[in-house]
Amino acid sequence: MNYIAFADFLLGDLSIFRLRWSREAGEQCILHFAKKWGICNDQRSFGVLRTFLSKHVGRIDPLRANIPPRPDWNTAMRKEELQQTRSGLLDMAMERGYQPDEIALLGNAYFIAQALVTGGYRPCGRPFINHLSGTASVLLRYDFRIEVVVAGLLHAAYSHCPAHPEGKQAASDDVCNKLGGERNMVERLVRGYTLRGIRSSKHQAVVMDVGRFTIFDAEVEMIALANEIDMYLSGETRYSAHRNDEMTPAQLDIADKICGIIGVSGMSHSPLQGRNDDRLPPPLNLLTKQHMSYLFNAEHSAIMPMPGNAKYVSL
Repeated sequence: MNYIAFADFLLGDLSIFRLRWSREAGEQCILHFAKKWGICNDQRSFGVLRTFLSKHVGRIDPLRANIPPRPDWNTAMRKEELQQTRSGLLDMAMERGYQPDEIALLGNAYFIAQALVTGGYRPCGRPFINHLSGTASVLLRYDFRIEVVVAGLLHAAYSHCPAHPEGKQAASDDVCNKLGGERNMVERLVRGYTLRGIRSSKHQAVVMDVGRFTIFDAEVEMIALANEIDMYLSGETRYSAHRNDEMTPAQLDIADKICGIIGVSGMSHSPLQGRNDDRLPPPLNLLTKQHMSYLFNAEHSAIMPMPGNAKYVSL
């Protein structure tokens, strides 16, 4: 119907989209059509249609299109799988079967992320870029679409970008341009993640039926979950001061339901490994006493919080 032609796709309809636009369903339709009308089933006749089908579901599905489900989608990510370097990310992407152009996009995005958070450190003391890489590696591990992976790598672009001499709006515009502009899917996901983080809890509606989430909002929640998983698997939560920015039980429950619909149930089990860690906590003198990301001052004699310089704008 025309009035819903451009409506956002809903997560609850994902299984229908996957079936309707699958390679197998498309080939069956082509086969029957060619047989009925006596048309040669070749690339000349149906090449454009095959290209459309291969790309169409890839614009909707949070996961990579046209790959069979993998057993490790249902297992929790292990800490030795976490990648915190550019080389580790690229090797992981190649091992998971991402295409060369997708891997090149990821490699270039790393340098954008690196420039935006240069000199920044996480509360546990590791370089900020390591956290961004770790977040992206979680999304790679569960075969998310490359735009979602890159958005995970750049998820702090707006919230932790450097100061701009012309002010916050200029900082925001600069980040937007670096992410490909307002209509770019990576930029939209990063912006959506940023806005998710600044909404007050009283404005966050409790959604009982996650099937009513848009697929876009579900992808944003998966980036948030990947962020959480990195903080546990890297040891950040063990060696930082007490944090108040962890996902709540209600948020984790929503993420678990989203993972179930997408087909990556193991992803939602990954944070539980950290939360159920039976090791003794490290001695207090080994904690950094920091609960937020920080920078060193010009003299390297003191630390200061990393500023959030972008001016947030609505989606």
